[in-house]
Amino acid sequence: MYRVRGKKVKWVQIGTALEKFEDCIRDLKGVVNYLRSKGYKKIILQGHSTGCQKATYYMYKTRNRRIAAVVLLAPADDFNTTRRMLKKNWKTAVNFAKRMIKTKPNDLMPRELIKNEVLSAQRFLSTNDLSRVEARLFNYESGSFREFRSMTLPVMAVFGSKEEYKTKPVRIYLQQLEKITRSKKFLAVEIPGANHAFENHEAETAQAVVEWLNKVV
Repeated sequence: MYRVRGKKVKWVQIGTALEKFEDCIRDLKGVVNYLRSKGYKKIILQGHSTGCQKATYYMYKTRNRRIAAVVLLAPADDFNTTRRMLKKNWKTAVNFAKRMIKTKPNDLMPRELIKNEVLSAQRFLSTNDLSRVEARLFNYESGSFREFRSMTLPVMAVFGSKEEYKTKPVRIYLQQLEKITRSKKFLAVEIPGANHAFENHEAETAQAVVEWLNKVV
């Protein structure tokens, strides 16, 4: 997460180390049920980064008709991005995690293997083993996009042009999603100059999202 103090912005990693991706179904079900109990009838799921995988997986598993639209902010390719970042260490890290997960799935990976990230063995494999749903969800190199293609409700995908976590230009990502979507109300948007967190471009990103939602919901 980004922590803002005055004019200073600092990246701080919290949580996620022991997270189990599939638990997002229960989390989102709880939120949706709570909103319904408060009388909200049109519910929009908006996810950022890993939140895109969670929102997409939730819709794939539940087909919840209470959701009016889904907004995906920076649905990046965790699997191929990590392979690129770790380079020759990637295969070593994956094999190490596969050994660890047999007896100590929640022990932390050696930080020197994974660029000082703080992740358990099972959490690391969740995005680095294509037999796992999180790793394959937005695999722009060779993925089937089964979960994404299951969504027929209005869907919006947004990337910043300066996305750090990419393996190809973001316009290619957006073109891929636009080509395979089954949504008749799909919109792909590239925010010029924005990074993964849309830092300093929050207002124009929010405006694009709101304008689209006003048209489709």
